[in-house]
Amino acid sequence: MAEPNESDGRGLSEIALTHDQERAIDRAARWMGMLGRFQVLAGGVLSLIVGVGGIVWAVNDASPVEVESSTTPPLVRLGEVSTQSAAIAGAIVLAVGLLFLRGGVMLTDAAEDLERHTSGRSIEAGLRHLAGYYATEIFLIAIVIGMAVVLGTMR
Repeated sequence: MAEPNESDGRGLSEIALTHDQERAIDRAARWMGMLGRFQVLAGGVLSLIVGVGGIVWAVNDASPVEVESSTTPPLVRLGEVSTQSAAIAGAIVLAVGLLFLRGGVMLTDAAEDLERHTSGRSIEAGLRHLAGYYATEIFLIAIVIGMAVVLGTMR
């Protein structure tokens, strides 16, 4: 298989693939599609739970609830958590959920493009979606590491 270059004007969609290469692309696309759908589901559920929880919290006027516990001493008392801290934590979790959801959509799009790799420019489109997915996931991991560092220095 010859590598495409700018001098001959060929793109990825014009490269002839062997049967084994096409099967490998199809298998990878199926796995990407499954993982992307799982990520969409997980991100959607997380965003929905945080969104509904935030609405319920706002409707209850953010009043602290004292709960008696059999553990001594209690790990966290809800009355000691400021409204601002709870809102910031909720916003961060919501952002992570939405980023996770967006990454799943991009991975699913890439899988669908690669499943249609025999038509036109779908390989290029699939690789563009896949690059966007990895950029989104790197951003998500940076947020999680940043939160861990910030929370680790607050003690």
